Amino acid sequence: MKIGILTFHRAHNYGAVLQAYALQEVLKELGHDVKFIDHINKEIMGAYKIVNLRQFFIGKGLRFFPELYLLWYRYKRSVFFNLFIKSNLSIDSNIAFDSLEDNYDAIIVGSDQVWNYDLTGGFDEYYWANFKNKNTKIKIVSYAASMEVPNMSEKEKSLIARLLNNFDSIGVREDSLKEHLQPLTSRNINVVADPTLLTDINLWNKIAVRPLSSKPYLLLYQVRNNSKNEVLAKKVAEKLNLEIVYLSARIDTKNSSFCRSASPSEYLGLFKYASFVLCSSFHGTVFSTLFKVPFYSILMGDGKDSRSISLLKSLNLSDRAISYNDEVVYKPIDWSKVDEKRERIKQASINYLSDSLK
Repeated sequence: MKIGILTFHRAHNYGAVLQAYALQEVLKELGHDVKFIDHINKEIMGAYKIVNLRQFFIGKGLRFFPELYLLWYRYKRSVFFNLFIKSNLSIDSNIAFDSLEDNYDAIIVGSDQVWNYDLTGGFDEYYWANFKNKNTKIKIVSYAASMEVPNMSEKEKSLIARLLNNFDSIGVREDSLKEHLQPLTSRNINVVADPTLLTDINLWNKIAVRPLSSKPYLLLYQVRNNSKNEVLAKKVAEKLNLEIVYLSARIDTKNSSFCRSASPSEYLGLFKYASFVLCSSFHGTVFSTLFKVPFYSILMGDGKDSRSISLLKSLNLSDRAISYNDEVVYKPIDWSKVDEKRERIKQASINYLSDSLK
């Protein structure tokens, strides 16, 4: 079957490109011909500009010189991401959107926060499959589509209810999202795993790059930076006699210099070779579990923790969720039990994909 994927495949975001790569590889293993449909959302790509003039003048110019200093690192990371995308993702840049249904047997929307209309600058009709001709037989499937659990207006609920009818099968990534969307459609909504959890660990081992740090380290990875998380990391690192490697989703002066422009492969290596991980990130939590690194997922309490909470619950690891002011308990993880849980989730998710594409 010829399948087109609609997701944030060009976003210079670690989770975005790695989930895209994972879904591509899983579908290829299932015997499909897979391409990414080259839809680019301007709001998503605008967040990863090398030069963002607004950032230069935040706080009456207080960010001007740090931002100027970071330009080189932004450029380097942009190059690294583009190389990874070019080398690893098969992208169809020549298909017009009004002819999608003539060129594909099925279209998969997701994974990632493709339905988060705050991120995409409103409802992006392509991620809601609002191009389907009702008279065609093309399959339209959402796989692990995500959005922050929204406080939807009645108008938004009505629009989403109509848009969900575009899909032949609906798969979302979080239990909480299913709870919000299920009342809006008569179709059954399935909760499925992020594509990064469906692959064999050998896929990630093959492309992970060992970091330059030569000493045992604690990795602090943040998507929403918070200085209180740094205080927690220092306490844990001191207890375990580890150095701290700082990495955030954005390029920041606080990031450790050797990984300030980390490529997706270097990002994977930072998790693989860490002695301990603290993260405020869904995919940081994913890769900590995949590489079996002792970790805690820091919940920020800002309404954006649902993805990590749902993942930890599904792996029976809810006790690995903490806040920055909690005491860390150095209790080992029974990885064999985690593997059993993940294998069941993986098989159920692959079954969903296979059944949806029949």
